[in-house]
Amino acid sequence: MVGLVSATVALVTLVAWQSDAAYIHNADEAALLAAAEEGKGMLLEFYAPWCGHCKNLAPEYEALGALYAKADSVLIASIDATEQKALANKFAISGYPSIKWIAANKGLNPDAATDVRVDRNAEALSAYVNQATGLTKKISKETAVVTLTEDNFDREVLADDDTSVLVEFYAPWCGHCKALAPKYDALSMLFAGEKKIKIAALDADGAKRLSTKYGVTGYPTIKLFKAGQKDAPIKYEQPREVKNFIEFLNEELGTDLTPTGDVTEGAGVLDGLTSLFAEVARSGSSAEKAAATIKEKIEGAENSDYASYYSKVLSNLESKGADYIHKEALRLEKMLKGALKPQQKRSVQRRINVLTSIRDEL
Repeated sequence: MVGLVSATVALVTLVAWQSDAAYIHNADEAALLAAAEEGKGMLLEFYAPWCGHCKNLAPEYEALGALYAKADSVLIASIDATEQKALANKFAISGYPSIKWIAANKGLNPDAATDVRVDRNAEALSAYVNQATGLTKKISKETAVVTLTEDNFDREVLADDDTSVLVEFYAPWCGHCKALAPKYDALSMLFAGEKKIKIAALDADGAKRLSTKYGVTGYPTIKLFKAGQKDAPIKYEQPREVKNFIEFLNEELGTDLTPTGDVTEGAGVLDGLTSLFAEVARSGSSAEKAAATIKEKIEGAENSDYASYYSKVLSNLESKGADYIHKEALRLEKMLKGALKPQQKRSVQRRINVLTSIRDEL
């Protein structure tokens, strides 16, 4: 099950040789043996880097690791089964992700390992660990879902025709709505800070007028009130998973996010500009025609944020030459390795995409 709780939980990534670590990412056998010798209970996730389900689980598992970072009695560890093949074979791993629990004082013993069969999210996994250990850790839920009522619906959804709003019509007693809630919260956190889009929810059971107006006959009903087309909201009819919501919004709104919180490949790059920028970079001021064409395309671009960055690149390219592309790309790649807020990280990724698309043409 996809979730992105780690968008709001600090990551605690500790090196594998710290025997007192309560969370180890990419653990090896030596690190696990050290924890076993200390009598710790161990939750072990065996994954493969190419596995889609593992990628979906990653932020949830990191959030889980952060939750137990200071717990002395338990170790949360992830193991790259493609790197730690002997360890994976010892535990008879045949699919990914595989999650095993070994109780305290049982050593690194495959015969003592229990398959963990709960939902693949931090909340369900923490409940499992708590039950197994007697701990009482809880994931703090964060959400950016806008709460709608009959009083504020028009203001939050309809008033700004430039902002698209995804609305969940739910009922408090609805089981499917309860199951959707953590995923919808995660979706809202993913899009928090993104311009011109809101993720919202309305207790439709208590807002009969709006339910009737928008044809709500079952729960949850999800509709996209798209900018410029709010008189004809689009009903969402795909699977109710975060990745499916993202794909839907990307397709309908031109957003560029992925379930990991990064941007899609090529995000930020505007069609038809790369070769023109490369021409300016190679020819400098003599490429006046190319520069003029670039300015025309930038002025006509639908995404003003992307266009603004292209204008900045063109100005620096004309004044500093082709070296600017290489140096700026390196600077941003270094910045990307630092501590950035999700929205800042995505902005840097888009800028890197623009620069590397030009650099690849040189």
